[in-house]
Amino acid sequence: MLKLGSEDDDESPIVLEKPKVTFDVPGASMDDDDATPAEGDNPFKLDLNELNPDFIIPKEYKKVKNLGQGAYGKVMEVFHIPTQKTYAIKRFEDIFTKEYRSERLLRELIVLKTSQHPCLNKLVTIIPPVDWENFDDLYLVLDACEMDMKNLLKSSKHLEETHVKSIVYDTLCGLNYLHKANVVHRDLKPGNILVNDDCTI
Repeated sequence: MLKLGSEDDDESPIVLEKPKVTFDVPGASMDDDDATPAEGDNPFKLDLNELNPDFIIPKEYKKVKNLGQGAYGKVMEVFHIPTQKTYAIKRFEDIFTKEYRSERLLRELIVLKTSQHPCLNKLVTIIPPVDWENFDDLYLVLDACEMDMKNLLKSSKHLEETHVKSIVYDTLCGLNYLHKANVVHRDLKPGNILVNDDCTI
């Protein structure tokens, strides 16, 4: 059995010369003509803080956009003001209401903290609860990617053969690493495969 994070697994993402693919990412920078109206111009417009009052994170993180939602909770893209970097924050909700919810969180934490492979997402940090005696949600800060495979396939972007080879190779490298560690991904689907703008996984 290969332990997660072992240096015995020498596989790495494919290295190919390939042009970058520019994604149509919602919330990306716009031209001056399409700039967002000044605050107060639209009294009916709600910002992310008003739309997501229950997504409670420290003030050094600025909410950017919602990335998805599942049985575990919600994922949101955030901007970390001190480091000027973009991350994804995944919130696990009601982790103590059912035993399986706590087990799911613990299992994911173990895999994220011990996996060391360039094709797997990284756990940056865990946001400490405000009240250690009374909390039901936990926020994990993860590396962010530009898009997932589902949105990429639905987009109008044309992928060259080199891009397809890179995506398939990187995905298989990540899966092989997990399988060698006796870890099975039980929800492998396009929406759970994150892609960068250079088509790395």
